[in-house]
Amino acid sequence: MPRLRRAYANPFFGEKPENAAWRDTAMLLVLSLATGSLLSAQMSKPARTRNPHGPLATPCENCHTTMSWTPLRQTLEFDHNRETKYPLRGLHQNVACRSCHVRNVFTNVGKQCADCHYSDYAIGDYMTEAILPTILHQDPRYFRRPTGSVWARLGYAAGQIFWTHSDSGCRQFNFSEIGGNSTAVAISMAYYRENRDVMDGVPKLGSQLGVDMASNILKQFWPDLERKCSRKHNFLKL
Repeated sequence: MPRLRRAYANPFFGEKPENAAWRDTAMLLVLSLATGSLLSAQMSKPARTRNPHGPLATPCENCHTTMSWTPLRQTLEFDHNRETKYPLRGLHQNVACRSCHVRNVFTNVGKQCADCHYSDYAIGDYMTEAILPTILHQDPRYFRRPTGSVWARLGYAAGQIFWTHSDSGCRQFNFSEIGGNSTAVAISMAYYRENRDVMDGVPKLGSQLGVDMASNILKQFWPDLERKCSRKHNFLKL
């Protein structure tokens, strides 16, 4: 019998077998209680809310009230010109936030004109230089005026936005330019949800006509500028 007790006794503590069994049971009970407490604390911990606007440092209460997410506060404690690297100037001051920040995500927004307006000008070019000229039999190309004063040629370049030639050579009102850009603005209202009335469409139409007018002026005077620059370059070589 003493040999059996020594065989089952704990060699480190010199405990009897019945005492070792109680000790093991107590340790298991303590581990079970500790594990249960940790799981309960983890499950009762409130889930972290993901910011739908992206990783912003601006506190929520600067725009939202403590009662509800919507409506927003009447006076927002946020200065776009001071707190971002893209100050709002000109027509950008009246543009709705969702026009640039799709799905209210305020981070990783492009800062180049083409990032927001590429589709507008692409649709406008397609309508003014392909679709409507084919339907109306008008020539969308720009032909330079080779002679005349600077102001006369400048007026000619700007006027080609409103006047063009038909396929037969007759001078006509430029329905392709005006109608094509108007159609492009109307199409753009499908994806600019906050700008779907006439007052929002007029500045867009003016912007697209202005870009096309600037393009005509550049086409008119670019050969002259290039010729003058090349003469100056040759003179410096001499």
